[in-house]
Amino acid sequence: MKLRTAIAVLGLTFALLTPAPASADARCAKGALRGTISATVNLTPATGSFVGDGTGVATHLGRFIATQHGTVGPTAGGSYAGRSTWTIVAANGDTLTGTATLAVEGAPTGQHTTTMTSTITGGTGRFDDAEGGFTIVFHVTPVSFDGVTAVNRAEGKLIGHIRY
Repeated sequence: MKLRTAIAVLGLTFALLTPAPASADARCAKGALRGTISATVNLTPATGSFVGDGTGVATHLGRFIATQHGTVGPTAGGSYAGRSTWTIVAANGDTLTGTATLAVEGAPTGQHTTTMTSTITGGTGRFDDAEGGFTIVFHVTPVSFDGVTAVNRAEGKLIGHIRY
Protein backbone atom coordinates (compact mmCIF):
# COMPACT_ATOMS: atom_id res chain seq x y z
CA MET A 1 0.00 0.00 0.00
CA LYS A 2 2.84 2.37 0.82
CA LEU A 3 4.34 1.67 -2.64
CA ARG A 4 1.11 2.67 -4.39
CA THR A 5 0.88 5.85 -2.33
CA ALA A 6 4.52 6.71 -3.11
CA ILE A 7 3.91 6.16 -6.86
CA ALA A 8 0.77 8.30 -6.76
CA VAL A 9 2.56 11.11 -4.90
CA LEU A 10 5.49 10.89 -7.34
CA GLY A 11 3.09 11.05 -10.31
CA LEU A 12 1.23 14.03 -8.85
CA THR A 13 4.52 15.82 -8.13
CA PHE A 14 5.72 15.22 -11.70
CA ALA A 15 2.43 16.54 -13.11
CA LEU A 16 2.62 19.69 -11.00
CA LEU A 17 6.24 20.38 -11.96
CA THR A 18 5.74 19.83 -15.70
CA PRO A 19 5.40 23.18 -17.50
CA ALA A 20 1.99 23.95 -18.94
CA PRO A 21 1.62 24.09 -22.73
CA ALA A 22 2.71 27.36 -24.28
CA SER A 23 0.05 30.05 -24.45
CA ALA A 24 -1.36 31.17 -27.77
CA ASP A 25 0.85 34.29 -27.57
CA ALA A 26 3.98 32.18 -27.14
CA ARG A 27 3.03 30.03 -30.13
CA CYS A 28 2.60 33.01 -32.47
CA ALA A 29 4.12 32.40 -35.85
CA LYS A 30 6.21 35.07 -37.45
CA GLY A 31 8.35 35.30 -40.46
CA ALA A 32 8.63 35.86 -44.12
CA LEU A 33 5.48 36.09 -46.18
CA ARG A 34 6.23 35.16 -49.80
CA GLY A 35 4.11 34.05 -52.72
CA THR A 36 2.57 34.72 -56.10
CA ILE A 37 -0.84 36.00 -57.19
CA SER A 38 -2.83 36.23 -60.43
CA ALA A 39 -5.82 38.55 -60.55
CA THR A 40 -8.45 40.11 -62.76
CA VAL A 41 -9.09 43.79 -62.11
CA ASN A 42 -12.22 45.62 -63.31
CA LEU A 43 -11.59 49.38 -63.45
CA THR A 44 -14.16 52.08 -64.20
CA PRO A 45 -11.93 54.87 -65.61
CA ALA A 46 -14.64 57.55 -65.27
CA THR A 47 -14.73 57.16 -61.47
CA GLY A 48 -11.37 55.49 -60.78
CA SER A 49 -13.06 52.72 -58.79
CA PHE A 50 -11.87 49.15 -59.18
CA VAL A 51 -12.53 45.62 -57.95
CA GLY A 52 -9.91 42.88 -58.11
CA ASP A 53 -10.30 39.13 -57.60
CA GLY A 54 -7.30 36.83 -57.48
CA THR A 55 -5.83 33.50 -56.49
CA GLY A 56 -2.36 32.60 -55.33
CA VAL A 57 -0.05 30.55 -53.18
CA ALA A 58 1.97 31.94 -50.27
CA THR A 59 3.75 30.95 -47.09
CA HIS A 60 1.46 30.99 -44.03
CA LEU A 61 -1.57 30.96 -46.36
CA GLY A 62 -1.25 27.99 -48.70
CA ARG A 63 -3.56 28.39 -51.70
CA PHE A 64 -5.61 31.53 -51.20
CA ILE A 65 -8.25 33.71 -52.80
CA ALA A 66 -8.17 37.49 -52.56
CA THR A 67 -10.53 40.40 -53.18
CA GLN A 68 -9.70 44.08 -53.31
CA HIS A 69 -11.82 47.26 -53.63
CA GLY A 70 -10.45 50.73 -54.12
CA THR A 71 -9.92 53.84 -56.16
CA VAL A 72 -7.10 55.14 -58.31
CA GLY A 73 -6.63 58.56 -59.86
CA PRO A 74 -4.08 60.91 -61.42
CA THR A 75 -1.54 62.69 -59.24
CA ALA A 76 -0.09 66.18 -59.67
CA GLY A 77 3.06 64.65 -61.15
CA GLY A 78 1.19 62.98 -64.01
CA SER A 79 1.30 59.43 -62.63
CA TYR A 80 -1.49 57.56 -60.82
CA ALA A 81 -1.98 56.54 -57.19
CA GLY A 82 -4.71 54.93 -55.14
CA ARG A 83 -5.95 53.27 -51.97
CA SER A 84 -7.77 50.04 -51.31
CA THR A 85 -8.99 47.53 -48.76
CA TRP A 86 -8.48 43.81 -49.26
CA THR A 87 -9.34 40.40 -47.84
CA ILE A 88 -7.40 37.17 -48.29
CA VAL A 89 -8.96 33.79 -47.50
CA ALA A 90 -6.29 31.19 -46.69
CA ALA A 91 -6.48 27.51 -47.62
CA ASN A 92 -8.10 26.60 -44.27
CA GLY A 93 -10.69 29.42 -44.41
CA ASP A 94 -8.95 31.85 -42.02
CA THR A 95 -8.85 35.41 -43.35
CA LEU A 96 -6.38 38.27 -43.43
CA THR A 97 -7.60 41.84 -43.88
CA GLY A 98 -5.84 45.08 -44.57
CA THR A 99 -5.36 48.32 -46.43
CA ALA A 100 -3.06 49.28 -49.27
CA THR A 101 -1.61 52.20 -51.13
CA LEU A 102 -1.07 51.87 -54.86
CA ALA A 103 1.56 53.47 -57.07
CA VAL A 104 0.80 53.06 -60.78
CA GLU A 105 3.54 53.46 -63.38
CA GLY A 106 1.72 54.14 -66.65
CA ALA A 107 -1.94 54.65 -67.48
CA PRO A 108 -4.20 52.24 -65.52
CA THR A 109 -6.08 51.34 -68.71
CA GLY A 110 -2.91 50.29 -70.57
CA GLN A 111 -0.01 47.96 -69.90
CA HIS A 112 1.66 49.13 -66.69
CA THR A 113 3.19 48.21 -63.34
CA THR A 114 1.32 48.74 -60.07
CA THR A 115 3.12 48.50 -56.73
CA MET A 116 0.74 47.65 -53.89
CA THR A 117 2.09 48.36 -50.41
CA SER A 118 -0.15 46.66 -47.84
CA THR A 119 -0.62 46.83 -44.09
CA ILE A 120 -2.19 43.82 -42.38
CA THR A 121 -4.87 45.02 -39.96
CA GLY A 122 -6.22 41.70 -38.66
CA GLY A 123 -8.23 38.72 -39.70
CA THR A 124 -10.03 35.67 -38.38
CA GLY A 125 -8.98 32.32 -36.96
CA ARG A 126 -5.24 32.10 -36.43
CA PHE A 127 -4.91 35.57 -38.03
CA ASP A 128 -7.24 37.22 -35.49
CA ASP A 129 -4.47 39.50 -34.18
CA ALA A 130 -2.23 39.38 -37.26
CA GLU A 131 0.07 42.27 -38.05
CA GLY A 132 2.75 42.98 -40.60
CA GLY A 133 2.81 44.01 -44.20
CA PHE A 134 3.74 43.05 -47.72
CA THR A 135 4.38 44.50 -51.14
CA ILE A 136 3.18 43.12 -54.45
CA VAL A 137 4.61 44.39 -57.72
CA PHE A 138 1.95 43.65 -60.34
CA HIS A 139 2.62 43.51 -64.06
CA VAL A 140 -0.71 44.54 -65.55
CA THR A 141 -1.92 43.76 -69.06
CA PRO A 142 -5.18 45.05 -70.60
CA VAL A 143 -7.71 42.39 -71.55
CA SER A 144 -10.69 44.42 -72.76
CA PHE A 145 -12.44 47.79 -72.63
CA ASP A 146 -16.12 48.22 -73.47
CA GLY A 147 -16.15 52.01 -73.15
CA VAL A 148 -17.14 51.81 -69.47
CA THR A 149 -15.07 49.10 -67.77
CA ALA A 150 -11.42 48.25 -68.39
CA VAL A 151 -10.61 44.61 -67.60
CA ASN A 152 -6.96 43.98 -66.77
CA ARG A 153 -4.93 40.87 -65.91
CA ALA A 154 -2.43 41.35 -63.07
CA GLU A 155 0.42 38.98 -62.16
CA GLY A 156 2.59 39.64 -59.14
CA LYS A 157 4.98 38.46 -56.47
CA LEU A 158 4.18 39.01 -52.82
CA ILE A 159 7.03 39.75 -50.40
CA GLY A 160 6.64 40.79 -46.76
CA HIS A 161 6.39 39.69 -43.15
CA ILE A 162 3.65 38.57 -40.80
CA ARG A 163 3.17 37.98 -37.09
CA TYR A 164 0.16 36.17 -35.61
